Amino acid sequence: MFYVFTLIVLLVILMTFILAIYQRASLEQLFRDGRHISPILEYWLNENTNLIYISGNKQYDFIHENNSRYQLKTFTKNGMSFRPSNQIGSGRFSNQKDFENYCNTQTFVIASVVKFPVVKFKLVSGKYLLKTFPNGKIKPKEHDIIFPF
Repeated sequence: MFYVFTLIVLLVILMTFILAIYQRASLEQLFRDGRHISPILEYWLNENTNLIYISGNKQYDFIHENNSRYQLKTFTKNGMSFRPSNQIGSGRFSNQKDFENYCNTQTFVIASVVKFPVVKFKLVSGKYLLKTFPNGKIKPKEHDIIFPF
């Protein structure tokens, strides 16, 4: 079973490199979209940091050895929303009290893919984000507030 999984991973990596050679600009554009890059970033963080990925439908993506919870959010050319996913999208409603409680218990791993293939990461407390951006949205022009480097 392990060998099959390893082979599949190697084939995916090989196909990615082949596509990158022929369609680098298209792939870069694709990976500037948080929906496409997030699963890759989750895998990378799980493998290369002390964060442990937790699968399933929950309000956090990772835990740390000390049981701290971390939520991955992606900053794209359209900015970033850090509201819970059940409050984002068509037909969904925002509940400010639930949002505030959510922020007060989270640390966010923010990944900027604005200049992909360069990806910047920053850990930011939910309390800071709530205080600085109380509506749960960060505009593209506010990117440098989070990533001044």
